[in-house]
Amino acid sequence: MKEGDRYGFRTVVPHNPEERSSLVPVKDALDLMFQFGSFILALLALVIVLIDRNNTK
Repeated sequence: MKEGDRYGFRTVVPHNPEERSSLVPVKDALDLMFQFGSFILALLALVIVLIDRNNTK
């Protein structure tokens, strides 16, 4: 693994090499937030469908 490729996506290497934090680019952070939001919406839709099917029987 190269430096700057932590957590499965590209990270920005800080200017101070002794600093332990890794900065994530804004594009990657927004993409991750969008994917998580889509996952939550899909999960809620599944719960609603399951409740609806349970109530119709």
